[in-house]
Amino acid sequence: ITGESGDNIGRGGRTSIYFKDESAFYERPDLIEASLVANTEVQIDISTPNGNGNPFHQKAVSGLIPKFTYHWTNDPRKNKEWKEKKIKEVGEIIFAQEYDIDYDASLPNICISNSYIRECVNIEVDDTGEIVAGLDVADDGDDKNAITIRQGQKVLYVDSWSGLDVGQTTLKALSICEEWNATIMNYDSIGVGAGVKSTVNLVKPKNIECIPISVAESPSDLKYGDKKFKDTFLNLRAELWWLMRDRVKAKKISIINDSELLSELSQPLYFFNENGKIK
Repeated sequence: ITGESGDNIGRGGRTSIYFKDESAFYERPDLIEASLVANTEVQIDISTPNGNGNPFHQKAVSGLIPKFTYHWTNDPRKNKEWKEKKIKEVGEIIFAQEYDIDYDASLPNICISNSYIRECVNIEVDDTGEIVAGLDVADDGDDKNAITIRQGQKVLYVDSWSGLDVGQTTLKALSICEEWNATIMNYDSIGVGAGVKSTVNLVKPKNIECIPISVAESPSDLKYGDKKFKDTFLNLRAELWWLMRDRVKAKKISIINDSELLSELSQPLYFFNENGKIK
């Protein structure tokens, strides 16, 4: 067992396993990745989060590499009282990064805080009513198609995949809907998602209503507090995300414990335009 430091760790050597401690905090991670390419077939990155976009974060959310996550709620010695005390000691941002495994803790204007999201994991909510699916179709490249299944306020299932065109993705999604007895499939109809309609019209699913959602459209005609949605939000996307934010903060949704889903829900940021509308 040996230890090394610096940008050129591993160069000129061969190892069975290379452990990279606190690898999200390297100053020049790309140099270290290059140095270890020919050193070993087994690299194990160990770290707390340090924002997103760095190689550690990319590996953690890619779904291509086996990942083990140890959250503070997995420690039987820690509870909500411990959390509240620790937040008073270190502050919410430090706690979110160091304990809540929040890659976006240091970013301002996060729409839905990861700490709120984690409090909604597998909680008891109303899970009656129709079973509804939501499909997001990916652009070409490394982006993934994604589907969720919910009943009432409870998320039952989530899945993602790449490598299929729009038609094949639509057929796969309809097959998943049939497995879960979903009667509605909402889908993002902007851009590449517009191709879903062609496949739906071709196969004509009997028991599944497919509803296009164009998030670039104007907000709905409902009211948010004392103001109309149209005076509060820039578009339907902002409206939907903000209503999700309210639902999460009020613990009126149950989310399954899927690490990629929990991370993705904290990705969107919000801002105000020149007219004070949320975008």
